[in-house]
Amino acid sequence: TLSDWEANLPPHDAIRKVFETFAQPAMSGDPASGCLLTNSALEIAAHDGEVREIVAGSQLQIEGFFARMIERGKAAGEIAQRVQTDAAARGLLASLLGLVVLTRSRPEAQLLNSIIDDVMSRLL
Repeated sequence: TLSDWEANLPPHDAIRKVFETFAQPAMSGDPASGCLLTNSALEIAAHDGEVREIVAGSQLQIEGFFARMIERGKAAGEIAQRVQTDAAARGLLASLLGLVVLTRSRPEAQLLNSIIDDVMSRLL
């Protein structure tokens, strides 16, 4: 979980772990892989205010996790000082959501790993 990774992993590793956790089942051929949060955002949130609030709240929690990890990583010298915390946290969230969608349509390990590598390189 995010709180476990936040407490137990270096910031750069914690961010990478999030992406790998969402990509791994698809790369392993798990046809049931997916994300309830993303599916709800795509299918239901536009039509149901209560679901929209839940989805938005969850997305804000993930964005907050990314922001905290970026700040900790900057303090530890793992993440470049030039990285703008809020913008990067939003970009990480958007990249994660895009990755989750791709796990359903293009679960190729090379593609998903290249996306994760690109995301992580933007923090260096």
